[in-house]
Amino acid sequence: MPLATGAPSVIPVCTLMLEICPGVGARNPVPAEERNVERAEQVSDYVNYIINHDNEGYKILYNWFKDALLFRLGVVKYFYEEEESVTEEEYNGLTEDELAVLLANPDIKVVEQQETILNSYMEDDGTVVPLESSYDLSVRVTERKGKIKV
Repeated sequence: MPLATGAPSVIPVCTLMLEICPGVGARNPVPAEERNVERAEQVSDYVNYIINHDNEGYKILYNWFKDALLFRLGVVKYFYEEEESVTEEEYNGLTEDELAVLLANPDIKVVEQQETILNSYMEDDGTVVPLESSYDLSVRVTERKGKIKV
């Protein structure tokens, strides 16, 4: 298709985009109260970042407006995409406090654990009571990341 043939159909879309969303982003929300002005600006900046940096904002909006004008139906799908990654890590020489902090995280599962007794004493009945221990362990860490996709 020659460029001259497709140009007239593109001009109304570009004009419409500039009118509705200058700078190719979301319209600035109008706060209901004076105290919400700063929050409204933050929300506007966040939405613009998601549309323009995390996604191809100009291309998505252009195709949306063009489909709406040509076919009387323009659709944009958006969703939250979550990715999960699993890594294995090893820790050596942890104290009991460090071990407790590490295991408090619900995303960490212990694969292998070994305790080394550093200091101990023996009771009268022959039972060894550890005073100080060191822990070596291998863990599986599950990390979840997500972002809004348009």
